[in-house]
Amino acid sequence: MIERPRLQFRLGHCLLLMTLLAVWLADYKLRSETARMSDALKSYSTIASFLVVENRSKLQVLEEPQLWNHEQVWQVYVPQPTPLELLCVQRRGQAQGSAADDFRTPLAPGRHRIVFRHEIPQTRRTGVPAFAGVYLIVDEQEHELSLRQLDENEMPAPMQLSQNLRGSTKSQAATEPLELLSAGPTDGVTWKIWIQPADAQHAGD
Repeated sequence: MIERPRLQFRLGHCLLLMTLLAVWLADYKLRSETARMSDALKSYSTIASFLVVENRSKLQVLEEPQLWNHEQVWQVYVPQPTPLELLCVQRRGQAQGSAADDFRTPLAPGRHRIVFRHEIPQTRRTGVPAFAGVYLIVDEQEHELSLRQLDENEMPAPMQLSQNLRGSTKSQAATEPLELLSAGPTDGVTWKIWIQPADAQHAGD
């Protein structure tokens, strides 16, 4: 009688199978954990107002939740190598104004933080001068756009700010202008802020 060959498992075979199983389990766990962390990061970025750059070839803007009715904040990512600029325009009544009188500043590639703020006094004291001002803060550098002394007993209302992005993230080609805000009118002045290519025409008109 001829005996059939029996399957034989040697110690080396067992170790090889255990190694393969361990590698597969480690890879599965790593992929699962990476997916979970990616989802968590997107959720945390919304709560913590942190711009997550998902495409470094795009202009990306995160509008932070509005905590104060007189201030709006954006986080901006400018891609390489497109030169961009930030413009802030004020319009009095129906007049269009001129681009030369408007505020503009270059935005280098990388991250930026932009704050538009309307400062008004919360209380008034008799005989003490009070002022209302409009400021644009770019990367912690403050620029005074408007400053007006108030009449006696005048208490201006907070500026009405339009949330164009409504607390969301906007991603688009850097070759197109992107409007951040339209505010006012306050004291007959309407404000508008946008980002555009440095060599573009005055896109806000």
